[in-house]
Amino acid sequence: MEPRRDEIDLAAELRMLRPTPRQEFAAALDARATTGFSPTPKRGRIPIGRFASRLRTMPPRRLLVPAGGFAAAAIVVATP
Repeated sequence: MEPRRDEIDLAAELRMLRPTPRQEFAAALDARATTGFSPTPKRGRIPIGRFASRLRTMPPRRLLVPAGGFAAAAIVVATP
């Protein structure tokens, strides 16, 4: 099935509207592609900081079960 003329025109117009990336961004992306997109090292971050940032990004409902378990364990330890 061959594309219709209006679909070709629409695709051409959309390509013209697409923004071109900045030269700095394109160079940085090319550099990362040559290294295989290896993750950038995170300097100066301590494990507690990583844990805190991970907790901030988690949805509150996902924290309910571990928080409830911790509260139950605290009650068991505090009860004589």
